[in-house]
Amino acid sequence: MVEVKLTKDFKRDFERYRNYIKTIYNVDIFYVNTDGTTSLPEVAVVKPVKPKDITHLTLENISDIVVEFMHEDSPHLRKHKDLSAKWRNRDYIVFKRIFCMFARQAGNTVTSIGKFLKNDHSSVIHQLRQANLHIEANDDFFVTRYCIVKMKINDVANISEDSN
Repeated sequence: MVEVKLTKDFKRDFERYRNYIKTIYNVDIFYVNTDGTTSLPEVAVVKPVKPKDITHLTLENISDIVVEFMHEDSPHLRKHKDLSAKWRNRDYIVFKRIFCMFARQAGNTVTSIGKFLKNDHSSVIHQLRQANLHIEANDDFFVTRYCIVKMKINDVANISEDSN
């Protein structure tokens, strides 16, 4: 556990996150101190949380999850059975960028991701940079879909870990 001084930036970011969760999921979240109070303290003790391990998921697994959600979310993209098309439609590119992010987080190289997508490694690097720009700009269209795919991937990762 680490003791952290809570800055104005943290408090602002927490309020933004709280509003985002309320808007998207209609759920109220709040900060709870160890003494039961809900006001944000000046100093907090933080326990690091281990992220979900998705390194055992293959590119095919990740692609299947992303494509399945792509078909649910954007019916006009159902003609695309994978993410290897050379198509510049915004909706399609968003899902391709999301796939690249999760494929990279799973420990794949940009070269292997590029081969899977029938692209060059530099195209994958571009997709990853653009995805980060979407997140930094708080692009609601991108971030919403990214979060939903992340939940689906975490569900699959939990099932896969339990079956091992």
